[in-house]
Amino acid sequence: FYEEYREAVKLDQIADVMKTAIISIEDFRFYEHGAIDIEGTIRAFAKNLNAGGVSQGGSTITQQYVKQVLLNSAVTEEERAKAMAPTYARKLNELRHAMWVEEKYTKDEILEKYLNIAYFGAGAYGVEAAAKRFFGVSASELTLTQAATLAGAVQEPNATDPNRGRKFRERLLNRRNVVLTRMAELGKISQAEAAEARKAKLGYKGTKLPGGCESSEVPYFCLYVRNEILNNPDFGKTAKARLQLLNRGGLTIKTTLDPKMQAAADRAIRKWVHPSDDPAASEALVEPGTGAIKAMAASREYGRNKARNEISYNLV
Repeated sequence: FYEEYREAVKLDQIADVMKTAIISIEDFRFYEHGAIDIEGTIRAFAKNLNAGGVSQGGSTITQQYVKQVLLNSAVTEEERAKAMAPTYARKLNELRHAMWVEEKYTKDEILEKYLNIAYFGAGAYGVEAAAKRFFGVSASELTLTQAATLAGAVQEPNATDPNRGRKFRERLLNRRNVVLTRMAELGKISQAEAAEARKAKLGYKGTKLPGGCESSEVPYFCLYVRNEILNNPDFGKTAKARLQLLNRGGLTIKTTLDPKMQAAADRAIRKWVHPSDDPAASEALVEPGTGAIKAMAASREYGRNKARNEISYNLV
């Protein structure tokens, strides 16, 4: 269970072309300046003015990292709004933190942290999760077009979320091409390479998000445990507090499940009732005396695919 799908990786586990792409479009002088880049800010302002919109970022990667940290540490909606507020006070606070970050960490460390915290859209946080979600590969395997796509997504991940439909995919494709053009302008790739890459399709795969009870080998037992935590006041005074504990508490949950008994229960049901049957069968094995639930099995597969006769509630 989690609130954000994220997989942290080391910088050497990220394809060089991904690092080049994100630096090219977001902060091409990243390795040359400190916490703030006056030249880059002026350049981005002029470029955006000519483009009639936002095509290049003005904040440094360090400033963007700080913004993401503050946003991720916000718990309430009020704190989140404050972290995003378009005010001078917020920008000055970000800059103060950015200066501290630049003193404490190397440029490579900052870039690694940024790529692991940035939101890319489609529910993917961090470049590893985004690479898997968008293209079904690890961050180390990203190609030029894939890297340019992800680099283009971080500026407005909700507006270019490919999971939201054709219009959003078209925006993402346009952003990818902006990144490719910028990489060519900076000499990171040749004009021919950029032109060839711009011809490629988006290639979004929309790999299913991992986690949750749908991916569990024992989905019904998983649902039972999840509901027990979400409805038991011992785990939090409010429903919101309990959900936050489950998704963000870093819990290790130990249960009464016995894998051998679970396998036996699954076999017993499969022998008599098929997943495609309209009548459904369910079975729970409970230890006398303790009440410990050792297994939960059902004839129907857990899920939301009605064509496959799946169910999305705890039949047991």
